[in-house]
Amino acid sequence: MVAAWGALYDVGVWAVQFARQPVHPDFRIFYVAAEAGLRFGWSCIYDLSTLRALSASFPAGQTYINPALPFIHPPLLAWLIAPLTALPVPVAYALWSALLLASLLWAWYIAAPYSGLRKLTLLLLALAIWPVLDAFYFAQPSTLQLALVAAAWWLCTKERPLSAGVALAFATGLKPHTIILVPLALAVSGRYRPFLGWRARAGCSPWLSR
Repeated sequence: MVAAWGALYDVGVWAVQFARQPVHPDFRIFYVAAEAGLRFGWSCIYDLSTLRALSASFPAGQTYINPALPFIHPPLLAWLIAPLTALPVPVAYALWSALLLASLLWAWYIAAPYSGLRKLTLLLLALAIWPVLDAFYFAQPSTLQLALVAAAWWLCTKERPLSAGVALAFATGLKPHTIILVPLALAVSGRYRPFLGWRARAGCSPWLSR
């Protein structure tokens, strides 16, 4: 019951914040980086002047891009956002948030233990804690990464370690510093096949290069 009320409160807070400011700082940068790549080439997604020029159409007070925090992710995130640039930013943000929510549901479905009410409680608890709300609010790909890590674990249980490594490589390509210890932990623990799958996919990919 506590988890359910917490989840309801967090979802309500997110809805109010979206109504007040449907152009959120981090997603705005993701959006203009994807636009920069589509219009001027993917090498421009890190060019501060290009990002600022594309931000000029945003509402007053939301056009500034901090030079210390421009688009700092690998290109994979901009590629995923690119199809959404055909839509207005609030609609794109809402659809991206729906994808992040679906990712959380998928991770919960395949990886959470128990069944019935106990399993449902774990989902409600996830929705109730602040880091999850914060990730949704700023449109961070955290729950998408979580879904990929859960998929990697699930693939390992199905004796498909190389595919698990590929899933980890995708997660690394979204936001490397939050994932990098997972494949290293696999290597240290002797699970070499998923580690090699991750290394092979990540090593030959432009996702991690700028």
